[in-house]
Amino acid sequence: MSANDLFGLWVQVQFILLGCLTLIDFIRHRDKTRLDIALMFGSLAMLFLIQTLEEATRVQLKWIDTIGIIALITQPIFMLRLVQYFRPVPTLLMRFAWIGLAVSSIAFIMADYFSRTGALIALLAIIGYFVALEGYAALSFVRGVAETSGSVRHRLRFAAAGSGLLALALLNLAFGGLIPDLADIFTSIVLLAAIGSGLAFYVGFAPPRGL
Repeated sequence: MSANDLFGLWVQVQFILLGCLTLIDFIRHRDKTRLDIALMFGSLAMLFLIQTLEEATRVQLKWIDTIGIIALITQPIFMLRLVQYFRPVPTLLMRFAWIGLAVSSIAFIMADYFSRTGALIALLAIIGYFVALEGYAALSFVRGVAETSGSVRHRLRFAAAGSGLLALALLNLAFGGLIPDLADIFTSIVLLAAIGSGLAFYVGFAPPRGL
């Protein structure tokens, strides 16, 4: 097993566990904040859960893969909902986010009908939508750090780091598509950034009691 394979397995297990933990936490306490946290982690976990089940059963269905990708694309929407607990998100930006989600989902579904260049452009557009919203979330959390104190300040720092690392992972995914000769290097960065993002999100949004 290569290092990238090992990191990839770590990413899958990490996000599935985080999705399960935050879902259980919501079921136990049932409040709006925990629901939004569970939805954010669940949107990330869905794709990895599908991949894991496909690897275990050796059955791959395109429509199920599509559900997983669309679930991933919804993550920035749920992230903006979490930002709203600390500061208002402009209505125009939320509209852009929903339009971006719709366009990105349609582009991914229709990607098989595109030329290779068209498919790459669609992928870059989807990544651009994702990175723009994650970047906004990261900056919002950074601004929140300056306006709060105590444990909330520390949690916002980790939330900002999680959003920034996730944006970094997606950017390197784009670089890997643009520069195939360096794809392995960019894949390693993507996986390491994803691992760091998941851990930072967990500390920021759903830290264990002891921490």
